[in-house]
Amino acid sequence: MSKEEKEAVTRYFTSYLGTKKYHNYTKEVKSSDMAACRYMMDLKCDEFMYVNQDTFEISTAEDPKALEFIHFYL
Repeated sequence: MSKEEKEAVTRYFTSYLGTKKYHNYTKEVKSSDMAACRYMMDLKCDEFMYVNQDTFEISTAEDPKALEFIHFYL
C-alpha cells in the first residue's frame, strides 16, 4: 500500500469514533434498542506489516510471496 492509501485507511477507520448503533452486528437487536449503541473511545490503525505466506515470517514489501497486514486497535 502506498502512504496515501494507508492514511486513507486510517482516516476511514477513525470515522467510527464516538457513539454509533451497531445493530447489524448484534443478533436480534433492533436499531431502536439501546443495546445496539456502542461508544468507541479510541481506534487506531497502525503496524502495517508484511508476512510471507509460505513461511509466516515477517517480510518486506519486496517479497513476492508477502501479504500485507494491518493491526487494528479498538
